[in-house]
Amino acid sequence: MGEKTKQSTKAPLFGGRELLFSQRELLLLVGPLLDTCSVFLELSVINVRTAWPRYVSGFWVNLSQGVCTFLTMVIFGNPLLEKLDRVKVQYAVNFLFFAAVIYGSVAFQHPVFLAISCLCAFAFSMKRNGKRAVIFNLCLLPLVVCFALYYSSYHHFGVTVLKQNFIGNNLTVESFVYGMVTGLRAAAVCMWLSCLFRVVSSDKVLYLFGRVSPRLSLFLTILLRFIPRIGREARKINLAQKGIGRGSNQGNVFRRLVNCLRIFSMLITWMISALALESDSMRSRGSLLRGRTAFSIYRFDNRDRAFVIALFSGITLTAMGAILGATTMFYNPRIIWKPLENLSAVTAAGYAALCLLPMGLEFWTEYRFQRARRKV
Repeated sequence: MGEKTKQSTKAPLFGGRELLFSQRELLLLVGPLLDTCSVFLELSVINVRTAWPRYVSGFWVNLSQGVCTFLTMVIFGNPLLEKLDRVKVQYAVNFLFFAAVIYGSVAFQHPVFLAISCLCAFAFSMKRNGKRAVIFNLCLLPLVVCFALYYSSYHHFGVTVLKQNFIGNNLTVESFVYGMVTGLRAAAVCMWLSCLFRVVSSDKVLYLFGRVSPRLSLFLTILLRFIPRIGREARKINLAQKGIGRGSNQGNVFRRLVNCLRIFSMLITWMISALALESDSMRSRGSLLRGRTAFSIYRFDNRDRAFVIALFSGITLTAMGAILGATTMFYNPRIIWKPLENLSAVTAAGYAALCLLPMGLEFWTEYRFQRARRKV
């Protein structure tokens, strides 16, 4: 009787607001986005006169798809979500965002898209990490120039010769510019990874992989927690050794080398002891037992749905332009600049919106928090 009462009072996973939200998003956002894609793919001349019939005719298709989505969610929504309860959506969105922007930084060759990625990564890392991020990002610039010089000295494609090196090989503008582009790609990836390590903490990894793979989540959590602990413990050991005249910066060069090796040996001993203690502690808590559960207080609401819709809209616009060649650039044998026309401009705007999405969300959250504090 108690079980029946408990089951009857369980709240449905999909309510009326969620059902109407899913229908409206398909009718007002996803449908027009697909119509825009068909306009760029199928029309040879794009203007208001040729585009508006596509949107008018597509409205009824979007309306029918919205009704079908509403009926599908009414009939199959709750059973599907109960079966997919192990899929953790909130923190998977973080991984999806960083995967998209890092892939764009590596794959896109157009300087405009590369500049968007670098500037957005610089701003977001500065927002998350402060002055340390500014110093780190600025230190990447001379490394990019050094890599471009190294690349141009070993790759001699191109027709615009700058000079010849001491063995008679040509140093070309095309190879130097492509080396700069490659270096900026690596710099953008480093900046996005610094943001990733700041945003994705160990509890998010445990939440994401807790039920899918408990052993993997436990290993990643211990690893992410262990890396900063190594630095703190190394500083403690060095400080203790300084008290007896064996610090890493005390004595001559040979003595300093011996002191550093001694500190490193102590650090390795501490790491082995700490890992053994961590393993025994987690095993005593039953972390690897069969049938282990993972607790979370997260609920996927309409705010998260709106963020996911904005994220996928930016990814869709960017992917549409990338498929149609809006992000490509030619550097061999001559630099051929591809101007930002209709499709390229829309793709660049979608990619910029995608890269600025988390920072805009943080500014909006801070604004709402400050406004709420002023009302108190």
